[in-house]
Amino acid sequence: MNELQKLDKLKTELALAETFEEIALLDSAAEAYATFAKRNGMAKEQQDEIGKYRIEVEAKKGEWLDANFPHGSPEGESGKLRGNQNEPRKMPATKKESAASRALNRMSKEAKDSIIEVLEEGEKVVTPQAVVNEFKKIERQEKYQDNIDSFNDVTPVSKDIQIIEGDSIKVLPTLKVESFDLLITDPPYGMEFQSNQREKKFDNIENDSIEDTISVIDGVLMAAVPLLKAGAQFYMFGSINYLQHIKPIIEKHLTIKQILIWDRGIIGMGDLKSYGTSYEIIYFGYKKDFNKLNGIRERDVLQFNKLPNSNINHPTEKPTELIEYLVRKSSNEGDSVLDPFAGSGSTLIAARDTNRKAVGIELEKDYVNLIKSRL
Repeated sequence: MNELQKLDKLKTELALAETFEEIALLDSAAEAYATFAKRNGMAKEQQDEIGKYRIEVEAKKGEWLDANFPHGSPEGESGKLRGNQNEPRKMPATKKESAASRALNRMSKEAKDSIIEVLEEGEKVVTPQAVVNEFKKIERQEKYQDNIDSFNDVTPVSKDIQIIEGDSIKVLPTLKVESFDLLITDPPYGMEFQSNQREKKFDNIENDSIEDTISVIDGVLMAAVPLLKAGAQFYMFGSINYLQHIKPIIEKHLTIKQILIWDRGIIGMGDLKSYGTSYEIIYFGYKKDFNKLNGIRERDVLQFNKLPNSNINHPTEKPTELIEYLVRKSSNEGDSVLDPFAGSGSTLIAARDTNRKAVGIELEKDYVNLIKSRL
């Protein structure tokens, strides 16, 4: 029996499967088949065909779950099957395990076929999770596009909160020397972030490779530091992966007091066989003289949940609550805050909501308009 005949046999069995147990057995067989194909270097076209069958299996599993446990039921808790109100049952999969299955069942055939076509043309092998991930990217981009479409009705920014479109290295020298009490910023730091969706995507962030990052941060700090008052503090978000590159650049211009940890509350992308990264670092320091922080002495691990992917408008957007916390610790009402990489405008919003003044600079026009709409 050749590979195509094996798939045809599995598809016939899937059509006849009625119980969750029967579908789950076929799912296990398909997963084992996919693993075998990958380990034995089977052609991508054949692996894609196996992947498309696995998508059918997962979708049928999701159909069964939606029909029998429409509201879900955590593993270990009692649920009741539709049509059988007397017999409590446990859902045969956790919410996390069933998420992809339900998503594939609820996805339109046109959406699935479109994503599969993109995957087939690219280097990635077609898998159920790959299709779900691409679909989520499209949903996020559509939400982002909704914001872009509303930019024609932009609310003017107040005189105390300014957003300037342009290159920070060119804009900063035009601002008043020693006029800012605090610098908070999140420069692009070597992620080269881009959605893999072919048509609708976050564009590459300008200057977002590690080589560009080193040059840009050096130039921005050279222009920004003269604008800070003596004793002004700074917070700069960063990645632990580029610590050895970025830390020496910052130390050329400012004094690093310590490196804070932002506990994001969730595990990010990465090697599934090792520990998951759930934090980012924040360089904290000052210009010339160190002034005591406001409030009580607190831990250097800051626990603020990362924004859900469905709610972000910028690929590296930070929660406003976190920025507000930093603003309150290192400045007072009426003080001025500077952000040379304004992004989605979280620093400006935090400044406004804590009665500070602020100036943000952003290179990309779409994000400038986004900030104006948020303000």
